[in-house]
Amino acid sequence: MPRETRTPGAALLLALACSLLTGAAQLVIKAAADRGRAAGWTDSETLLWLLAAHILLGLGFLAFLLALRRGELSTLYPVLAARYVWVVAATPFLFSTESLTPLKLAGAALAAVLLDPEPPGVFEAIRRLKDELDINVELASPDDFIPAVPGWRERSPFVARHGQIDFHHYDLLTQALAPALAEGARVANISSQLGSIAALGGFGTPSYAISKAAQNMATALLAQALGERGITVLALHPGWVQTDMGGAGAQLTPTQSVAGLLAVIDGAIVADSGRFLDHHGQPLAW
Repeated sequence: MPRETRTPGAALLLALACSLLTGAAQLVIKAAADRGRAAGWTDSETLLWLLAAHILLGLGFLAFLLALRRGELSTLYPVLAARYVWVVAATPFLFSTESLTPLKLAGAALAAVLLDPEPPGVFEAIRRLKDELDINVELASPDDFIPAVPGWRERSPFVARHGQIDFHHYDLLTQALAPALAEGARVANISSQLGSIAALGGFGTPSYAISKAAQNMATALLAQALGERGITVLALHPGWVQTDMGGAGAQLTPTQSVAGLLAVIDGAIVADSGRFLDHHGQPLAW
């Protein structure tokens, strides 16, 4: 059975608490700044205001984490984003030096309009904007995904949950590009051997490993969806590379890794679609 993405009332209440606490922290920081400019930043009252602000921020962050454990971010986002609206509205009543300027009102109005992070038609509008202005926009409506995959509407907002980590919207980029892909094109997703469940040797980098495992599933799904058009979709492990993440002691230079990946992509055939390969083209266990 597919997992339903309902957000319980407790999560919404926690999100509201986060919004109120962090918004209150902003107001307290404003008060501390006014006090600090008048009496000095080492003034005891200024320090107490700052301490109170940090306590409020900490409680707000805790409420945010607890809310995410109980609900979906796409549902909680409007409640969290409402903070800007009420902080703007409250500021003139709490600080005599502040007023509701047209710019602030416009910002609050825009925030209110955009409380839904993905209102109906937003991806369609972005796609039309790309076509009309001839600019590079890397998002489009899932309706433009060709061929249509059964259940994409339910899956796109929420892909999977592993522990406390939710995966959303991984394949929107390929959905956006699918109509422009030539027959027989190749799609390469940069994965990692750390996403291999079969090769797991111990506990380490859980968030990264989990995300790559989920990405590998998305690669397999895309391979199925695009196979009718002869499009090859690969999951590629670049090797241990001397980057900021890999460190100077890694085995490969970026040039070596990229050269290997390009060779694998260039030599891939339709029969390879959905495979998990390293930078030499050798198969990796899922």
